[in-house]
Amino acid sequence: MKKPGITIDVPGFGKVQIDAILSDYTGTLAFSGKLVSGVKDRLLRLAELVDIHVVTADSFGTAQEELKGLPIVCRRLEARTRTSRSGVMPWG
Repeated sequence: MKKPGITIDVPGFGKVQIDAILSDYTGTLAFSGKLVSGVKDRLLRLAELVDIHVVTADSFGTAQEELKGLPIVCRRLEARTRTSRSGVMPWG
């Protein structure tokens, strides 16, 4: 079932239809690995309108448990590395 989305009229640009939202977890939805107070209820209300995707490095290892039961898609980003003459370097 397609969700209704959110329509925003942006001055000087026009109407924008939002069907999905992508958010980071740590520092955006959560602090010290725990969902910020009130965020869970807001995500539930927002999920009635749009699809919600959350990406995270899950620095605290708590994202899966904290987001459990919410109608969202959560993806944990894995660290990628590459080697150089001087050793291992972070990718990017």
